[in-house]
Amino acid sequence: MSESTADSPAIGPFEGGFGIGAAVVGVVSILFGAFAGYEGYMGGGMVVQGVEPMSEPLLQGIVLLAFAFAFGVAALFVGAYMEPGVRGDQGH
Repeated sequence: MSESTADSPAIGPFEGGFGIGAAVVGVVSILFGAFAGYEGYMGGGMVVQGVEPMSEPLLQGIVLLAFAFAFGVAALFVGAYMEPGVRGDQGH
């Protein structure tokens, strides 16, 4: 282990501001996907007003669930594994 890694403070997942923000975006996106999937399963209307609804609300719910879930999982991975950023005192 080099000197710079031995002396650097350990930062875990979701401890930086960016990681926490990405985790919040991921959780909200997954919850939105679950809500859209439920509304589609129940035959509810479009979640976003002003858009022409699809002929099959179940298909609409499945598509929104898939996109929101994929975006949410990606945001959680980014929040967990992204480097905290470059500070001015690193490497000195």
